[in-house]
Amino acid sequence: KKKDFGKYLLQVKPDSPLGDYYIGKYYDTVNKPDASLAHYKVAQQKVKAAKSPFLHQLYKDNVLSVVAQF
Repeated sequence: KKKDFGKYLLQVKPDSPLGDYYIGKYYDTVNKPDASLAHYKVAQQKVKAAKSPFLHQLYKDNVLSVVAQF
């Protein structure tokens, strides 16, 4: 499951955005946009801290896709 994988990633590498990304994707699939958005935002903040323009855009696109569901 994406959620379990995300939790595992957060334990192994808490500074990586991938854990929050996978948890956000899980909440996307079960139609819980509030929870999904929260995790995507955390992931995006981690990407900003890493200063990666490519990853920043990728996570920004995820946030915008969830916001469009409201």
